[in-house]
Amino acid sequence: MAVDDAIRRRLASFARSRHTRTRVFRPDRPCDWQATAITDPRSREVFTEDGAWQYVADAIEAGVEIEVIELQQPPGKKGYVMNLASTDPKRPIYVKLQLGGSNVIGRSFHYTTRPHENT
Repeated sequence: MAVDDAIRRRLASFARSRHTRTRVFRPDRPCDWQATAITDPRSREVFTEDGAWQYVADAIEAGVEIEVIELQQPPGKKGYVMNLASTDPKRPIYVKLQLGGSNVIGRSFHYTTRPHENT
């Protein structure tokens, strides 16, 4: 399922503001957000929290492919998954987001655990 422009705009806009983004772990909404353990491929420095969110927003606005999935927790909710460039072309950064009513929830930001081919 393709992500329409309105969803892209909401995801990017919410990701850009500290007031409309969160990555807080809850048992009903687990997250694995490791931004400060990952090297930003643009600067070759470790991501800051703000920098990671800006990287995500920039990628969304640049048209990165976004896959819509059904989340396991909470069941029935949609997740938005993307693989972003990292310093290792065979190991992209796996990002999973969830839209809340008036915010975006960062569910995952870590190196992918799946092998990835650059084709």
